[in-house]
Amino acid sequence: MSEGLGEPVQRSMAIECGVLEHAVVDGWMKRIQSARVTEQICDVVLFNEHPAVITVGRRAQHDGYEVLTNIPHERVERGGGITYHGPGQLIVYPIIAWQGLKEQSVRTVTSRLEEWVIAAFGELGIEGQRDERMQGVWVEGNKIVSIGLAFYKWVTRYGISINVNTERGVVESLRGCGLEEGTSTSLSVLGHTCTISEMTAALILHAPQTIQRELHRATSEEISALMALTDGPSLDEQFGVT
Repeated sequence: MSEGLGEPVQRSMAIECGVLEHAVVDGWMKRIQSARVTEQICDVVLFNEHPAVITVGRRAQHDGYEVLTNIPHERVERGGGITYHGPGQLIVYPIIAWQGLKEQSVRTVTSRLEEWVIAAFGELGIEGQRDERMQGVWVEGNKIVSIGLAFYKWVTRYGISINVNTERGVVESLRGCGLEEGTSTSLSVLGHTCTISEMTAALILHAPQTIQRELHRATSEEISALMALTDGPSLDEQFGVT
């Protein structure tokens, strides 16, 4: 561990997964979370994209929901409402043990994740902001980032959706998380040009001073060991590592 902002900075594993089906990652995340709870592994952060899917959180399931689109949808165990995932959106799943007493509140964890994204945006010349009425990150009055988490013994799964360069009109047409149609959009629609890879690199760079995790890109050997322990998806198929 190293020190950052008066708190220990923990060495953690970053895995850039490419494009994965949401259903594949959903079950795998739960197994990684269980392994983290039992301290078999360090913190793991997954970076990936999903083929088009709408996930329906616990609040939307409780309140009743109607998905007016032909995009497939899946119920999930995170908090929150309806969220779109698809090409051009970076999904970040921090499977992290928030062990410090200062970390163990849902609002504190959410705030740290927001700070992390805002710092990464700043690295790319984008001014991100919070809206105290709703979690997430906003740019020029538009919602760009959604956050939804599930906790088990203060280890998180699910996480952050960043609309980098999603197809115009897709996220804009959905009323996710109680927002009016047209409130959410992507960075590309607002004229900010960056790639999924650039956003991932900015997040890895700013993790130590915001979420107190030093993310190192996992080696193929580390990924293989994690796969074996957590019954993960095929290494060759999903990561192109031979």
